Amino acid sequence: MKNANLIYYNEIIAQFIRDGNFVKAKACGEDTLKKFSLLSFSPDDEFGFYCNMGRVYYNLIEFSRAIDMYYKASLLASRHHFPLAKNVYVSCEIGSNLMLLKNIGPAIQNLKKAEDYFEKYGYGEFPMDKMTYIYTYVCLAYCYLHNAELPKVRDIIYDKLGAFKDDNSLGFFPLDYNHLKGEYLMAVNEYADYVIVTDDDPY
Repeated sequence: MKNANLIYYNEIIAQFIRDGNFVKAKACGEDTLKKFSLLSFSPDDEFGFYCNMGRVYYNLIEFSRAIDMYYKASLLASRHHFPLAKNVYVSCEIGSNLMLLKNIGPAIQNLKKAEDYFEKYGYGEFPMDKMTYIYTYVCLAYCYLHNAELPKVRDIIYDKLGAFKDDNSLGFFPLDYNHLKGEYLMAVNEYADYVIVTDDDPY
């Protein structure tokens, strides 16, 4: 069989993801799954494939299917004793997708695993890096907003994320931060005292 190595398909899917073409990434990934038994791959290759497909389904708003992919990655990471950072990263991704499905309790349980990791080890090891740190706490904050646990939201906004609010190297995060802060302040009836400086729309 030509191109019988999973690495080949992982690279194609990853390129589609970088290009933002998630429909083609999904088609390629699902075609790859059909011939999985014919491919050669290492546990790392398989883990990368499931994470790529989880990302694809997440971006296509197919959160249940994303969770399925990340769950497979989690089982694989546990079975092969992957580094803790990879295990916890998958829990973070599962948590974020559960949050988007409004399954808040299990979402918090998974995201707390990432929070515990960051408190112990910081964010110096990929994939548990600065962006994953921020992503984890943004997701936790929205979970706590949903549960009306406002002191926890405040701690995240000011203590966990405040240092990054003006960091333009983080893409859209400053806007996301202002949106999160605005939602929090509205929840505690303080929005009138809070002004976001933008050209037109605060969001």
